[in-house]
Amino acid sequence: MKKQLMNSKYVMICLLAAVTLFQSCRKDLLKQTPTVDLAADAFWKTEADAQFALNGLYAAVRPCFDRDYYMDGHGEYTRARGGSMLDGNFRNGDAYFSANFNPTGYAGNWDRMYRYLYGAVNRANYVVANVNKMKADGIGNPATLDIILGEALMLRGLSYFKLISMWGDVPYFTFVVAANSEVSGLARTPITQVKDSILADLSFAVDKLPAKPAQNDRPGKPAALGLRGKVNLYWGSWKKNGWPELEGFTPSASEATTAFTAAAADFRSVINDFGLT
Repeated sequence: MKKQLMNSKYVMICLLAAVTLFQSCRKDLLKQTPTVDLAADAFWKTEADAQFALNGLYAAVRPCFDRDYYMDGHGEYTRARGGSMLDGNFRNGDAYFSANFNPTGYAGNWDRMYRYLYGAVNRANYVVANVNKMKADGIGNPATLDIILGEALMLRGLSYFKLISMWGDVPYFTFVVAANSEVSGLARTPITQVKDSILADLSFAVDKLPAKPAQNDRPGKPAALGLRGKVNLYWGSWKKNGWPELEGFTPSASEATTAFTAAAADFRSVINDFGLT
């Protein structure tokens, strides 16, 4: 009798184990949705997704500009006494790290800045391409998506503006780069063509951004006008005074006047049309 009870217990334990095992088995066990990354086809479904992607673009652009005081000759104390530039830390000045700020041999060793600026460009292209696809697919409010596009194009224009200010003719692309081989052979685009593309991006931003942005830390129409005016102001100065170091660049008094006139119009609008003064 005792032996029969023991055998019955073993049978019950085996049955329970079998039931548990069968319940835990799943045919799609190896086809689960990742919990640590998000697949591209699972994103870009809502306006919030587009906004999150735009936030990532801001994170890629800001560290390329937040220590420009070094370039204006105002960083001597910080450079000597502080630690505002950390090697290998993008958020803490790696774009500026090891660059040459001295009057002799000025502007050397800016390869990190070059790389990070193109990283920002590619991030902007990613946002632009996918937000345009959302619009084509009828996802989200077109007006809201246009504001996101306006900010992304403004940031792309800002990044390219710094590139041409530092290097003149630079490679220009508006597609999303998936591998270095896609762009490693790109030739430099003439600076005039890049400038025209920058102004086109900024003009879209001027048209689509609101006069007063919904968030205090986001650009509105006055910011886009001001940046477009700055690009034209620089272009007018280059065309008036020349750029001897840039091969093939020719001064033009008429082009300078046109650029200065456009810059003045944008600056006048910022001053008079938005209640800022």
